[in-house]
Amino acid sequence: MSGTAPVAGVEFQTVQANGLNFRLAVAGDSGPLMLLAHGWPESWYNWRHQMVFFAEQGYRVVAPDMRGYGSTDAPDAVDEFDIEHLAADMVGILDALGESSAIMVGHDWGSIVAWNTVLMYPERFSALITMSVPYSGRPPQSPMESWREAFADNFYYILYHNEPGGVAEAEYDSDPYGLISRLYLSPDSPRQAAMITDPLRTAGGWVGRP
Repeated sequence: MSGTAPVAGVEFQTVQANGLNFRLAVAGDSGPLMLLAHGWPESWYNWRHQMVFFAEQGYRVVAPDMRGYGSTDAPDAVDEFDIEHLAADMVGILDALGESSAIMVGHDWGSIVAWNTVLMYPERFSALITMSVPYSGRPPQSPMESWREAFADNFYYILYHNEPGGVAEAEYDSDPYGLISRLYLSPDSPRQAAMITDPLRTAGGWVGRP
């Protein structure tokens, strides 16, 4: 299945990879392949400017909606979102496109996918580019333990999404548009001061409200 994306020069394509249907945004007809992995809470659309630019430089650029995002399938089982599945998704997309290798590019959480994909499948990638999140290697303790020590009572969105009792889920369900809108506020948008000045969630920090 294919279609035109809402960006000039970008087309949609659906492929089966690693047991799921992936929506791909594709720019450029030929040239070295660049595979772009987006972060959270994003989609292929966050790459739209880079896709057009690199296609004009002679690259074929592919940006999937990652597993569980946008128009790509979302498995029900939580363990199907582990890094082994995410890395296999990237290689599965290459296979579905008939490509032997690519330049792997990641942003935010996509950077973590990009590092691990290239570490697990080095023979399939000619270069690696990551942004926003630097490579940190394997930590001596679990990420959740490290983040709890580092942030304590300060708001950190990953800890928030792991609070017991479905705290994050309840907020999404009660006001999904409002929550996502706050995540994407531009610097000049009017907002309540505590949303950007106080790191404590109890004071309304980040996406909370005082």
